Amino acid sequence: MKKLLVLLLMCCIGCGENKEKQELQEEKPAPDSVKTAETKAPEKAFLCFFASENENPSRNLRDSIILNIEVTGEVVTGNFDWIPAEKDSRRGFIQGTKTGDEINGNYAYTQEGVQDTVSVKIQLEGASASITTLSETGEEMSMAVERVDCL
Repeated sequence: MKKLLVLLLMCCIGCGENKEKQELQEEKPAPDSVKTAETKAPEKAFLCFFASENENPSRNLRDSIILNIEVTGEVVTGNFDWIPAEKDSRRGFIQGTKTGDEINGNYAYTQEGVQDTVSVKIQLEGASASITTLSETGEEMSMAVERVDCL
């Protein structure tokens, strides 16, 4: 009987120590559960615009303007193609910065086999945008495009 009592007493003492250890472990957060400052990835937005003008109605020829951009935070990248009906197209890449509803950057393009880079300004206006390019020589080209679903 004494042996049983001693055994029971040892079990009770042992359980008490484990409970204290468990309480201490619960107070200390495990290294994996410590939360560090999470950096949130900037939101991405894809914006697509298109315009088509009937340059020569008798021949049913149209100029096309295509602008597809990706906005990640303030960084903007994308493609801008101006495809005249009866002339060489101007196709290129835009890289810039968005502040509010305005994008400012550079447009690197190829036209008639020649590569060039000009400044570009895109003013977002709800369901449309105004695009203005400005070369170093002061030559300016402006056009308006309507927002469309991205494919």
